[in-house]
Amino acid sequence: GEPAGATDGAEVAHRLLEAGAAVGDRGEVREAPLHVGLGRLPAEGRDEQLRDANLRLRSLLPSLAGVARHDVFSVANAAGELIYTRVAPERFGDSLAAVAPLAEAAQGEAAVALWSRAADLPAQPPLASVLPPHAVYEVVAEPVVFADELHGLVLVGVRIDRDTLDAMRAISGLHVALLGEGADVLATLPPAAREALVAQLREAEELPA
Repeated sequence: GEPAGATDGAEVAHRLLEAGAAVGDRGEVREAPLHVGLGRLPAEGRDEQLRDANLRLRSLLPSLAGVARHDVFSVANAAGELIYTRVAPERFGDSLAAVAPLAEAAQGEAAVALWSRAADLPAQPPLASVLPPHAVYEVVAEPVVFADELHGLVLVGVRIDRDTLDAMRAISGLHVALLGEGADVLATLPPAAREALVAQLREAEELPA
């Protein structure tokens, strides 16, 4: 099925276009959203422009779908520079070019990634309140494209927790287990069955002792 957050990522990208553009009678975007800080900024006065973009975007958040219900929400400009991250709202300017799946989305297509390891994203800038491997996230990156040109990137994601696994079990009728780095195991199994699973995985060297 469609990844969690994919629809919201596309919706936020469209709202960002609308927020900074001239919109026609039929809702079509006629101009690029430069005044919300997307696009490629000139080198002169870059920090000030990024700061202004951060302030403008924060003022737009109440009208943007998909923000409140996501654990991960960040926006970068076309150069991959951070404009806003929900975890640290006043932070901007950091390079997100190497963060999965933003590098793939920068090629013009939506991309999905699973953050489950410490190596999956940098500690700074903060993009999630609890970093992997202590939490697992499914994230979707959506390009903000106008007239076949990349103007920015939107990153949304949800934490995969016990509620998520319970929902998956309700749909599938199967027990679900999530393995993290170390000996972290999150599962819908009762305690005895979970302990048996951990023992079996350790015996098979899938988990450290």
